[in-house]
Amino acid sequence: MQLFVLRIDVRSGWRLRVAPAAYSVLKRTQVSKMTAQNAAVAGVNGGYFAYEGAAVGAVKIDDEWIRLPWKNRTAIGLRPDGTAKIDNLQATSYVEFADGKRVEIANLNGRAVPNAVCLMTPRFATTYKLRADETALEVGGNAVIAHTVTGAATIRPDGWALVANGEARARLEGIGIGEKAVLKVDTAPADWKEYSTILGAGPRLLRAGKVETTEVEEEFKPDVIWRGRRTAIGIDGNGNFMLVVVEGAPQLSVGMTIPELADEMQKQGAVDAINLDGGGSVALVIKDQLINSRVKEPAVANAVLVVKEAAALAED
Repeated sequence: MQLFVLRIDVRSGWRLRVAPAAYSVLKRTQVSKMTAQNAAVAGVNGGYFAYEGAAVGAVKIDDEWIRLPWKNRTAIGLRPDGTAKIDNLQATSYVEFADGKRVEIANLNGRAVPNAVCLMTPRFATTYKLRADETALEVGGNAVIAHTVTGAATIRPDGWALVANGEARARLEGIGIGEKAVLKVDTAPADWKEYSTILGAGPRLLRAGKVETTEVEEEFKPDVIWRGRRTAIGIDGNGNFMLVVVEGAPQLSVGMTIPELADEMQKQGAVDAINLDGGGSVALVIKDQLINSRVKEPAVANAVLVVKEAAALAED
C-alpha cells in the first residue's frame, strides 16, 4: 500500500478549488487535464458520479449550483479567503414566481424524477427532449418565455428549463408568459450559504479531532466502506488542508477501509475530514502528471485542485 499526503498552507496563499470536468455535467475527463486547464499545481479526483457522467451530490462553484445535495451527506464548503467547513448538508430548492407561487425542484441537471419537477440549466445541454408524460417552462432572463408540451425544450444561455413529469405537470399550469421566475436554494444548516464553492461526497471521517464515520447515517453501500483505494480531504487545527490518497497494491493490501482511513487522517493531524470518491476514480496529479498509479488515468466528473490566489502570485 502507498500513502500520499499533500499539505496545503492557506496562509501562503494556497487555495482549494473545485473544477468540473467540462461545462456539461454529462462529461468526464482526467484530473491532469483539469489541473492544466485551471493552472493548478496539483489535484485529486472529487465526488461521486453516475454512469452517464453527472456528479452525485452537491456541486456549487463560484456561487452557481450545478448539482443539488443528496441524502444529507457530508460536503466540504470553501470560501475565497481559504476558510472551509466539513459538515452534513441538505437543501430545499424551488422556483419562486412573481405571484408568490413556489414550485419545488426534485433534481437539478439530472434525470427526470417520476411525478416531480426538475430543472435543467445550460450545464445540462442546450435542449431537453420531452417524453410523452412531460411538459416544460422555458425561462430566460428570469422570465417565462414559453410553455413546451411536445418535442424539445430550449435551454437558453441566460436561463433554464423547468420540466414537470407525470402528475407534477399540474404544478406548472396557470404560469403566464413573461412572469418572473427565480431559482432559489435554501441550505440546512443555513450558514452553508456563506460558501461559494461546495462539493458533496462522504462519508465524514473526523469531526473536531475525533473519529466519526457516517457511512450508516448517510446510507452508503457496503462497497464504499470496504477496503479500497481512497481519496480524502482533511482540515488541520490551523485551517490548512491535506489531500490524502491511498493506493492499493494487490500483493500487500488493497487500500483502506473507511474506519482505517479515519484513523490515518487523525494521525496526519486533521481535525475534520471527508472521504471523496475512491476505487477506480482515485487520482493524484502533480504538475499535470499522474503520481499515484501506473494504470491509465481515470475520467471523473470533477476534481479538487490546488491553486494560488492572484494576490499571492503577485508577491512571488
